[in-house]
Amino acid sequence: MQFYLRFEDFEKLKQLKKKSVFLIGGYNGYGKNFGDLLELKNTASFYRNREYNVFTLMHIQAISNENWFNDFKILFPEVIPIFWGKVNNEKSLNLKEIKKTDISFEILHLYGGGFLNEFWGRVVIQSVEEAFFTFEIKRYLITGQQISEKVIDAFKKHISIFNPQLIGVRDKYSLFLLKRAGILNAIYSGDDAWELLEKLSKHFKKYIKRGNDFAIFHFNLSNYVISEDVNSHLNEIRKLILTIKKRGIRKFLFFHAYDRNSILVKDTLRSLEYLEILKWIPCLKIISIPWVLPFLNSPSNLDVFIEENSLRDIRVKYAFVNSYHMGMFIANLSIPVYLFSHNTYYKQKGREFSNQETSFDFLKNIDAIFEFQQNQIKKISENRREFLRFFEEILSKKKPTKINSFNKYTYQNFPVESILHIEIDDYVNQLLKEKEKLLKEKERIKRDKFCQLYLKIKKIFF
Repeated sequence: MQFYLRFEDFEKLKQLKKKSVFLIGGYNGYGKNFGDLLELKNTASFYRNREYNVFTLMHIQAISNENWFNDFKILFPEVIPIFWGKVNNEKSLNLKEIKKTDISFEILHLYGGGFLNEFWGRVVIQSVEEAFFTFEIKRYLITGQQISEKVIDAFKKHISIFNPQLIGVRDKYSLFLLKRAGILNAIYSGDDAWELLEKLSKHFKKYIKRGNDFAIFHFNLSNYVISEDVNSHLNEIRKLILTIKKRGIRKFLFFHAYDRNSILVKDTLRSLEYLEILKWIPCLKIISIPWVLPFLNSPSNLDVFIEENSLRDIRVKYAFVNSYHMGMFIANLSIPVYLFSHNTYYKQKGREFSNQETSFDFLKNIDAIFEFQQNQIKKISENRREFLRFFEEILSKKKPTKINSFNKYTYQNFPVESILHIEIDDYVNQLLKEKEKLLKEKERIKRDKFCQLYLKIKKIFF
């Protein structure tokens, strides 16, 4: 794999006078995922406020057309994307390969996200290790990670070679797993999206409050979210909607959190179509939350966005989501929230919300869960502030990271859970079903035409 810059950004390298940081993490250019965008934007902002040049890694395969670059500039106006991958003709994308002599980085920062697992851990760690092989990097920092038990051994081998000065995780169970594996210098860093998440929630809190009129939903029916017991989850959602209606809720607010045109992703808009539940919902609103982010630095424009989406005076009784960051956003609005957890990795996320076994258990214990979640939010904020003070100390020391010599990459040891073929199989099966329906319809039309012709002949001759 190679690393590339756009020609106009390559020219900027000659004028760089400040130190540079290279961010690698959850957002790598595919669509617009609310949580991933928040993590990158918040981490980039932290370094920009300390006068770093901020670069971030994007996958070449994520570039769909020229609009991709325009969207990136809107979302991250002060961040320079470095593209990683293989291309046959980089000039067609206005790209130029970067060499070791072109740039050095004061810091490589593996910022937070839920990717150190069997789904994406291998490719992310591969990009980190290839960056070390390609560039001069003085320091390696890791923060905000949720780590799956399945990748602990491989991750341990990675850090034994690349010796990060800081290993921070966002949840207590990840910390427990690392300590148990002998990684005793791991600490709790909290989530790398937290400061922006608080800022966004504080603004929305003026318009969305706890009450008795609405229920909030966010869905993600992608296979990496519900890789276990799919039918059980779908039945739970349908039954839950009907139960809530029986309890007097007639208004529904849906948040769309992952804006990506791909068969691999079934966020709220595609999920609603898939679930076929709109016929049960008389009054609903749908908000695409990723596009709120460009307005964060302009409260007046954010107010306009909220007004245009008719979000004033929304009174919400409870919320049900398929996303860690949507859950934290809603909990910050002081609304009880349930995180659907239908695989091991999402159950690990659910521990942060005091998840009950099912959404129906949540409905039975809302008051106790609400109290726990509000205390949890307070603790997360306090712990995050304490971590940031410690992080400032780490940055001020400027001690280089000692990288041990290595002759092969450790990312090859990461287990891989193949979700792609499952998704493709689903898609192919769906197409085959549609083809079968069309063939049946074609046969029906042929029969109808034959019958009509037969009746005409019968009328003439008999």
